Amino acid sequence: MWHTLAMLDIFILLLPLFGLMGVGYIIGISKKANEQWVKVLNLFGYYIAFPALIFNSLSIASISLAVDGKVMLLQAFIGITLMGVTYAICSAMKLSRELKNTFVIGIYFANAAYVGIPALDAVFGTTAAGEGAIFAAVMIFITFTMGVGILEASRHEKIHTKKIFVSILKNPLIWSAVLGILVSIFNIQMPSVAEKLLDYLAGAATPAVLVALGIFISYTRPEMDTIKAAGLLSVIKMLAIPLVFTLIMFITPNHDWLDVTYIQMSMPLAVTTFAFAEIYPMDKHVISNSILFSTIGAIITVPLVMWLTTVI
Repeated sequence: MWHTLAMLDIFILLLPLFGLMGVGYIIGISKKANEQWVKVLNLFGYYIAFPALIFNSLSIASISLAVDGKVMLLQAFIGITLMGVTYAICSAMKLSRELKNTFVIGIYFANAAYVGIPALDAVFGTTAAGEGAIFAAVMIFITFTMGVGILEASRHEKIHTKKIFVSILKNPLIWSAVLGILVSIFNIQMPSVAEKLLDYLAGAATPAVLVALGIFISYTRPEMDTIKAAGLLSVIKMLAIPLVFTLIMFITPNHDWLDVTYIQMSMPLAVTTFAFAEIYPMDKHVISNSILFSTIGAIITVPLVMWLTTVI
C-alpha cells in the first residue's frame, strides 16, 4: 500500500512536466512553432530565468555551515567524484566532445529541486523536504560551478587558461549560484520588489524549457545511435546509480542520514540540461530523449527507492 501511494504521489508530481512537454509537442506538430522557438526559449531560460531560479533556490535554502557543513561536503564530494570519473571514462573511450559533455553533466545533474523536494515532502514530510532542499542547493552549486566550468572549457578548441577563466567569470549561472549561497549563509534580506521580480522570472524557467523540449521532440526523429546513448544515460542515472547507493546503504550502519541523499540521487535528469545544449557543445537529441526516458522511469524507480529507505 505504501509503495502504491508513493508511486501515485510521484506520478501526480510528474504530470505537469509531461503536460508542458505535451503543450510544446502539440504546437510543434501543428506547425505553430519551429526550431527558432526552441532556441529563443532555451536562451531565455539559460540567460534570464534559470539564473533567477538558481539564485532563489539557493538563497532560501536556510544553509548553516555549522549544522549542514558535513553533509554538504559529502554531497559536494559525490558530485565532484561523479563528474570527474565520468569525464575520465568518456575521455578514455574517446567519445565526441558533445557526448562527453552530455554524460558528464547528465549522470550527476538530477531533478532534485522540481521533483525531489516535493516528492520528499509528500511522502516523508517537511523535515525530509528541508534536507532535500539542502541537497538540491549543493547539487545546483556544484553543477553551475564545476560543471559549467567544464562546459565553458570545452567550447575552446585549444586550452587557453585566460579565455576559459574569463568565460567562466562572465557566466550568469555561476554568479547566481555563488551569490545565492552567500545570501543564504549570511542571511541577507532582499528588497521585496527584487524578490517579486526574481519570483516571476524563476517561475518561467521550467515551463519555457519544457515547452521548448516538446517542440524539439515534435520535429526530430532520433537515429538508433541517439536512442541507444539516451537509453544508456537513463539506465545509468535511474538504475546503476541508485543500485550503488543501495549497496552503500546496506553496508553502512546507522545510515538514516544518507536517506535523503539516496532518494535525491535517484531523481531523473534535470530539465535545465536541455537549455545547456543550446549554448554548449552537447548532444541535444540525446539530452531530450534522456529527459523523457528518465522522467517516465522515475514513476517506478523513485517510489521503489523511497520504499527501500524504510526497509534497508
